[in-house]
Amino acid sequence: MKTFRRLFKILTTSFRYFIFYKLTHRRCEPLGVRIRLACQELGLVFTKIGQILSTRYELLSHEDCAELQKLLDAVPPIPYQEVSRIFLEDFKALPETLFQNWNPVPIASASIAQVYRAFIPEHGEVAVKVRRPGIEKNIRTDLKILKRLGKIAQLFSGDLRQIKLDEVFSQIESWLLSEVNFRNEAENLDRIANSYHGKMRKVIGEYADAITFPNVYPEFCSNQIITMEFIDGVPVRNFKAIENDSKYDIPTSLKASMGAIMRMWIKGKEFSFHGDPHPSNLLILPYGRLAFLDLGLLGNLNTKDTQETRDLLLAVYAQDLEAVIRTALKMCGASYDKYSSKIREDIKNYLKYTNDSPMGFWFTGLIKVFIKHHIPFPYHIVLIGRMQAIIEGLFETVIPGTTTIDAFGDELRRGLRQQIFNNLLEIDLNPIFYALSEQAKKSPKLIAELVGKYFNNPLQLVRDLKKFCYDLN
Repeated sequence: MKTFRRLFKILTTSFRYFIFYKLTHRRCEPLGVRIRLACQELGLVFTKIGQILSTRYELLSHEDCAELQKLLDAVPPIPYQEVSRIFLEDFKALPETLFQNWNPVPIASASIAQVYRAFIPEHGEVAVKVRRPGIEKNIRTDLKILKRLGKIAQLFSGDLRQIKLDEVFSQIESWLLSEVNFRNEAENLDRIANSYHGKMRKVIGEYADAITFPNVYPEFCSNQIITMEFIDGVPVRNFKAIENDSKYDIPTSLKASMGAIMRMWIKGKEFSFHGDPHPSNLLILPYGRLAFLDLGLLGNLNTKDTQETRDLLLAVYAQDLEAVIRTALKMCGASYDKYSSKIREDIKNYLKYTNDSPMGFWFTGLIKVFIKHHIPFPYHIVLIGRMQAIIEGLFETVIPGTTTIDAFGDELRRGLRQQIFNNLLEIDLNPIFYALSEQAKKSPKLIAELVGKYFNNPLQLVRDLKKFCYDLN
C-alpha cells in the first residue's frame, strides 16, 4: 500500500510540473524551476537526478542548470528536534553536550544531510554532518518503483529492452545506500587521503599539495553522523564571490587538482576517485588548491581495472582503432573473435567524435556501443563516465570554453610517451634501427627531420611507427 501511495505521488507530481503546469500558476515558470521543485518534493533519488542534470549544459540551458544547482546545498532543513533525536539515538547525548560552540542553525542543507559548525578542544573547528531521517527506506522504496516503471517502459521501447534496467537500478541503489552510510564515508576519506598523501605523493609530483581532504574524528561518527575537520573554503558553485580576490586562483585550483587525479590514474597501480564531485562538494582554497568533501561514493579500481581503463584512455587519445576494440572488449570480458567485426564500424565512428568531445563522452559513447551490441559492461565504466561528465560541467561553469581534454592533455601525452617507451622495451628494435640507419645513409638530413617532426607530436610517431612496422613485416 505504501509503495502504491509513493507511485501515485511520483506520477501526480510529474503530471503537475511537466504536463498540466500550463493550467496552473506555474505556466510561466522556466523548466529549471519546475524540475527543481519536483525533485525537492519527491526526495533524495530525484534530487540526485536533478544534481546530475545541474552540470549537463549540453542538455539544458545555462539558466536551467544554475537553477538546478540550488539542489546542491539549498534544500529546506529538517526540524531541529529531529537532529536532537538522532544524536540521542546514536550517542545518548545532545549535540550541545558533545560539542562546544554548537550552532543549531545549519551552515548547509542538502539532499542527504545538513551540516553544523562546532568546536572540539582537541581537534579545533569541526563540521558535523547529520543525515536526514528515513533516507535508506526512501531509497529502497523509490528504486523498487523505478524498477517496476522500467519494466513497463521496456514493453514499449526496443532500445530499453537492450539494457538490463533491473541491474542498472540495483547498482544505483547500491551507490546511493553507500553514499548515505556515514561510517562508509569516514572510511573512504581515510583511504583516499592516506593514498594521496602517502604512497601516491611521489607519483603526483608538483601536484602534491593541490588537493586537501578533511581529517575525520571517528569517536564522533556513526551511520547517521560524521564529524570532520572544518575547512574554510568557497564551494565551486559560489566561485563568482572570489573572482577578484588575489588570494584565489580558480583556474589553477581546478586544473592542478584534476591534473593530480589524472596522474594518479595514468601512473598508479590502483586508482580511487570521487564518485560525485559536484560544485558543492569541492571547496576552492587560497593559492590554487582544492578541498574534496562528501566522499560517500568512492570509485575504486583494482590493478587490472586501472590498467585496462588507462590503456583505453591512451588508445582513444592516440586514435588507435584496433587497440580501442581490443581493450574495450577485454574490459567487458567479451570475446574478441565474436564481437570485433560487429563493433568495428561503430568504434570507428565513435573515434571520429572523440576528437572534439570531452572525456566524459569517451566512456558514455563507448557504453552506447556496448548497449547496441548487447555486450555486458562493468559498472565502474558508468561511474567513471559520470564523474567525467560532472567534471566537464564544472569546467564549463567556471572556465567556459575549457574542456577536460584541455586540462588533462599534458598528462595524457606524458602517459602516451611512457607507454611508447614501455612498448619499445618489449620488442627487438634492431631490425627497425637497421632499416632507419639505411635510410639515414641515403639522406643525412632525415634524422634531423624526424626529430623535428615527432618531438612535439608523439601521436604521429605512434601512427607512423605502426605503419612502418606493418610494412616491414
